[in-house]
Amino acid sequence: MRRRLFLCAFLFSFLPLAFGEENKISQTFSETIEDNSILVEEAYNQDAGVVQHIFNVLYSLRRPRDLELNFTQEWPVVSHRHQLSYTIPALFQDGGPDGLGDIMLNYRYQLFDEDDAAAVAPRLSLIFPTGNNDKGTGFGTTGVQINFPVSKRWTNHFITHFNIGGTFLPGVHQTLTTGAVAKKTLLFANVGVSLGWLATEHFNFLLEYTTNFLSGIDGTGALHRFNQYSLNPFFRGSVDVGTLQIVPGIGFPLIWNDGAFQPGVFFYLSFEHPFMKTKE
Repeated sequence: MRRRLFLCAFLFSFLPLAFGEENKISQTFSETIEDNSILVEEAYNQDAGVVQHIFNVLYSLRRPRDLELNFTQEWPVVSHRHQLSYTIPALFQDGGPDGLGDIMLNYRYQLFDEDDAAAVAPRLSLIFPTGNNDKGTGFGTTGVQINFPVSKRWTNHFITHFNIGGTFLPGVHQTLTTGAVAKKTLLFANVGVSLGWLATEHFNFLLEYTTNFLSGIDGTGALHRFNQYSLNPFFRGSVDVGTLQIVPGIGFPLIWNDGAFQPGVFFYLSFEHPFMKTKE
């Protein structure tokens, strides 16, 4: 069943290949917020000459009441076709150690644009072991992540986003209670879908759903596989101050992690502004 799911998702992510350049969308939609999501990545690179700064805060409402912070900065490279970004996470654990997480360096290519059958922007990320594996703030190894986001705006008021991806973490180690060190290669997979109601130019509502197929090392040193399911109703708005766009948002994620239910609250804030003049 899982193999069928990934096969269907993978094929769906490349549906735009079936439409040629001649299949451009002729309809022009109204202006609104489209590229500010939480759990499901949208397939829109930054416009040339425009940078975006993104702050995310996730707070767990049940114990352990962990606090997760993320800062992401997205930069176009020459044009909107190429985008570089980085993500710096930090984790403040309830009753546990706090610290910096694993920093990610991301490259994303705009394979198809909004005026094609759908927008597609594959991403490749390097994961650096800046977190502490023993403290639970990182994996202690250099890894790779890929993701295939697909975005499709159907009408003035309805948009969808779809993700499928995976993460490869070789040589993750864990010190057992016996003092021995277990080392495993961890493989993750993710799928997600987002349904968006674009109510007005400055206010949207989205419902995001994700499934993460995860793995870890248990107390005996064996590989433990488990799933995480997340459902996130999310509101976002925008305020334009000259050429600066400010987008605040709030979500209420319901997370089932390895069978344990953990509701939370998610705060989002982004600032987007031009940093240079371009012809594009």
